[in-house]
Amino acid sequence: MADRNSAAGGRINHVGAAGDFSKVYAASEWGGLYQSFDQGNTWVKIQTFSPAATCDVKVDPRDNSRVYATSLYDGRVNPQSGIQRKPRLFR
Repeated sequence: MADRNSAAGGRINHVGAAGDFSKVYAASEWGGLYQSFDQGNTWVKIQTFSPAATCDVKVDPRDNSRVYATSLYDGRVNPQSGIQRKPRLFR
């Protein structure tokens, strides 16, 4: 699951999807967050999601435009770890 503009993401820690699988997200070990809009056949790295060590990803079952992702401490001076909520960003 590598984007041609970035390094590979390592193992996948979790996959989250909309109820109809029209939107699927993958939290990668060190590569950030990926998305698929064709039921997982092709993947693209979400460049606007900056934490690298992504643990988990969930899609809000009531509003599949809301995606929640958690990430570990990434070793940066100003860490970006924690819970990220990106409403209406991943259309």
